[in-house]
Amino acid sequence: MPSNNVKIDKRRPTPRGGKLAPDPELWEAIGRGDGLRASLEDFYAQVFQDDRLAPFFEGVRKEFVVDKQFSFLRSILTGERNYFGNHPRRAHAWMVISDELFEHREDLLEQTLLRRGLSAHLASRIRSLNEIFRGAIVKDEPLKRIVNGRTIPTEGYESIEIAVGALCDGCQGEVSAGDRVIYHVRTGKTYCLDCAPEEGTSLAPLTT
Repeated sequence: MPSNNVKIDKRRPTPRGGKLAPDPELWEAIGRGDGLRASLEDFYAQVFQDDRLAPFFEGVRKEFVVDKQFSFLRSILTGERNYFGNHPRRAHAWMVISDELFEHREDLLEQTLLRRGLSAHLASRIRSLNEIFRGAIVKDEPLKRIVNGRTIPTEGYESIEIAVGALCDGCQGEVSAGDRVIYHVRTGKTYCLDCAPEEGTSLAPLTT
């Protein structure tokens, strides 16, 4: 008779199932890790030049975005738990994204994959995967960010005294430790007092 004292190795997470189950066929077809990264580098090179998508990445390094998306997709396609970033809902919390803009991004990604030789039915599988997160990304206004019970603003500027030296994102002049600066609460862009917008100024959410 089988033993009832079965030990479960809690160090090994249960594989994802359903729509987020690993997809080894797609992982192989896309060229495994090297192919996926090359496809994402191609895709984001276009995104950073796209008039409608580029504003969402202002002040962000392209390499950082590629790395995050690579880890996210690899984690899903292989079943490996190697993505430790935010859930798409939280990562896109400040972004105002319409259904039409979401489709524009997906069209661009699908066209990139097809151009790189991925078959149409497999490219559509990537699109179906992203579709799972549409409800977490598409919205009419930014979501509130609450940390330790405090609502964190997603737009506007605040004033701080910096602890280490930096360069002003406006004039590129040096800002010394202890100086007061104005910084944008979402992008982190920092300005000396000569270049800074007025403290508390709000920016309209990106909707393009």
